[in-house]
Amino acid sequence: MSALSINAERLLSRIRALGEIGRDGDGRLVRLAASDADVLLDVIQRLAAEGKIR
Repeated sequence: MSALSINAERLLSRIRALGEIGRDGDGRLVRLAASDADVLLDVIQRLAAEGKIR
């Protein structure tokens, strides 16, 4: 079994970027399912398709 290597800086950057999706002008999270603002799943699926996450 090989050792797992995690790029902590890249991981935290992606977590922060995903956390910004769906924020309103006051910084509150507003992620209404099936709305135009509900793009979080699309972003995660795109990253997985590009091989950037597993």
